[in-house]
Amino acid sequence: MKQLIVIVLLCHGARLTANAQDIIKTQPSFYNALQGKNTMVLPSVLRNNTAAFKSHFETGSIIPGFSSKKAISVFVGTQGIGADFRYGFIPRLSARIGGAITPVDMPNAFKVNDFKSRVDLNVNFTNVHLIADFQPFGGSGFRLAFGAGYFIKAKTKADITPTEANRFGDIVYDPETLGTLQMTADWKGIAPYLGIGFLRAFPSRIFNVNIDLGTYYLTAPQTTIVGTKALTPNEENNAQLQKNISGYRWLPVLQFNFNLRL
Repeated sequence: MKQLIVIVLLCHGARLTANAQDIIKTQPSFYNALQGKNTMVLPSVLRNNTAAFKSHFETGSIIPGFSSKKAISVFVGTQGIGADFRYGFIPRLSARIGGAITPVDMPNAFKVNDFKSRVDLNVNFTNVHLIADFQPFGGSGFRLAFGAGYFIKAKTKADITPTEANRFGDIVYDPETLGTLQMTADWKGIAPYLGIGFLRAFPSRIFNVNIDLGTYYLTAPQTTIVGTKALTPNEENNAQLQKNISGYRWLPVLQFNFNLRL
């Protein structure tokens, strides 16, 4: 059976307004169909009502020859930098698969009270993720996002190095005698994701920008404390360290996505 595509014109006659042509041309499959032989042009029903036609067209109330959309995205935000491939299944539902990396080195990040030292902090998070986007209000651009990520790496490391002599009771230890202390926390594993998004998931033409706001719920962290020389006994405090940070499992996500339609 040959496909029949019915086009409701937005003008008085059979000639499309420039605005109406722009709307149609942003939908490649629809525009291409206009070039075929099975196209029937009807007089205007939504006469001079471009906004109404555009709303129905984009929200999926009418889907003339809908075809899935594809795009690649590069993003930057609190989970670092990364890239996604986006695929639209139906007008309101799409999915993205990609990865992100957060390599952060902070020399002399903070100080330890009553201990003359420097603390070098290293944060290394790498994840792959699969997230679905659902637009409950059609063409509004508001999205509900849900999915999960697998954190291949999710480690924070703090290296504590004495910089001067430190007194403990009546004994003064120089930096060489004290040694060093390293503390780590690791959240490696699967983490569910829930969030919201603003602005369209796909560009209307070639390029657009949108925003995501959400959070991952990470696995319970595993900690270690490794000391050398006089600081070796601090390894006994590892159980307390793990207890202290056991509730730190929410990884907030605020990111800006730069999308290129394929």
